[in-house]
This record gives sequence, C-alpha cells and structure tokens, in this order.
Amino acid sequence: MGDVPYDATLAAVHYRQQRQNSRREPVLVTGTRLYRYVFDRLVYRRWSPPQIAARLRRMHASKRPGQVSHETIYATIYALYLIHITE
Repeated sequence: MGDVPYDATLAAVHYRQQRQNSRREPVLVTGTRLYRYVFDRLVYRRWSPPQIAARLRRMHASKRPGQVSHETIYATIYALYLIHITE
C-alpha cells in the first residue's frame, strides 16, 4: 500500500470517523410527529409497542406520521430510561 508505515493511532481515528458516519439517523426523535403519536399511545392510551407498530402499518400513508417497529419503540424506551437514571 505504499511507503507509509502503519500508525495505530491514525487507524483508530479513521475507524471512529467511519463508524460515526455510518450510523443511521434515529427514527423516534423527541418533538417529532411520530414521537408524539407513539408517546400518546404508550402513556395516555396504554397501548403496547406491538399494538402501536401494527396500527402505524395499517394506517394510510397520507395520514401516517411515520413508521416504526416495536423493537425501535422498546429501544427508545430503554434509552430514555438510561438517560433518566444517569442524571
């Protein structure tokens, strides 16, 4: 690969940059229409994440605030819980 010697520090920096750039955008972001829809169903109507995800899949695309899986809803609940307990 040329005459440049291997540098572990430079390789680690490059790896972190590549990993940061490869991450997907979060789906359930606080303040979005989809987040408010999911929050309302979870808190006020006491629906389960699978019920919310199924309802979103059945909604017409023009009325749907977005689409999210039940796994994403569970992951968001857990992430918000972790943020809350570490404060």
